[in-house]
Amino acid sequence: MPDTALGRDVRGALFMLLSCACIVTSVSMIKILAEDLPEPVIVLFRFLIALLFCAPALWRGGAALLRTRRLGGHLLRSACGFAGFACFVYATGRMPLADVMVLGFTQPLWAAMIAALVFGERLGALRAAALAAGFAGALLVLKPGFAATPLLPALAALGNAVLTAVAMTTVKRLSATEPSDRIATMFLL
Repeated sequence: MPDTALGRDVRGALFMLLSCACIVTSVSMIKILAEDLPEPVIVLFRFLIALLFCAPALWRGGAALLRTRRLGGHLLRSACGFAGFACFVYATGRMPLADVMVLGFTQPLWAAMIAALVFGERLGALRAAALAAGFAGALLVLKPGFAATPLLPALAALGNAVLTAVAMTTVKRLSATEPSDRIATMFLL
């Protein structure tokens, strides 16, 4: 593929499709594995496999990759990311995947609220209305009163969205001073 603007766009689109295929495969595997394995085992092996993929970068970067003055930010990001993924695995094994995914799609809504509350970003009336509509849509999926959706898994799915939003906003702050390979490696460790 030529290194032109069109070539880069096509290559980017192909990488996006590959990314979506990987996510669908990963979530499907979690759903299947959750029938037979305890959630902590699934979470542990997901992180161990991811660590294997990051091992070359860790090897190449050495100890310098782990040197940081922002350990608190890395710990917050790691704790929230890990807990969010554990909530996701728990919810995936106990409720319909479509409901888990819809509740997971509230993550940008939570991120906008966190950005407004923590970082002082302006929300504005239009964004506030969009957030309200988004949360109302999530409630419609859950059905009022959680009639068809088990409460604890639904709360875990929402917990995943909130914790992931905190982790992603923390990444935004960390990326101002930390390289991406350090952020990813610290998360996995």
